[in-house]
Amino acid sequence: NIGNLVALEVLQASKTVIRRAPWSIAKLSRLQLLAIGNSSYTPEGLLHSACPPLSRFDDLRALSLSNMNMIEIPNSIGNLWNLLELDLSGNNFKFVPASIKRLTKLNRLNLNNCQRLQALPDELPRGLLYIYIHGCTSLVSISGCVNQYCLRNLVASNCYNLDQAARILIHRNMKLESAKP
Repeated sequence: NIGNLVALEVLQASKTVIRRAPWSIAKLSRLQLLAIGNSSYTPEGLLHSACPPLSRFDDLRALSLSNMNMIEIPNSIGNLWNLLELDLSGNNFKFVPASIKRLTKLNRLNLNNCQRLQALPDELPRGLLYIYIHGCTSLVSISGCVNQYCLRNLVASNCYNLDQAARILIHRNMKLESAKP
């Protein structure tokens, strides 16, 4: 039983045939890195059965749930107070929950190839440095990025449906990037 490994800090189970994480991982309170994505066996729409309650991972610094065919991100994602990096790339959700703004330590958000993603929340964590939205072909609005004064890099290629405000923001980000030494 993996739940008995109470001192475990890193669980790297991506690119495996695991269809869902065992609920016993919720007992791993010292976990700092959890990667359970990239399974070619994950059925579409998997969410709650694939992921134990996220609020149990107080020490989690990095979370990768990429390519899990998730159609919804749980609101409890906002309870991961210490999270620095979040990889939700390659999933099927349309929206990122507003609770993500509570991740005040988050500095890297990867949403690459979330082809059904339509909009980013109006408020994102203020400390975000890197946002990756490459290949989000349904994405229209990135209004939450407007007040990201710390933002160093916004990768938004192949996002064909972005509105005018989003295009201006990306253009401004490109100018800032080219002006850096």
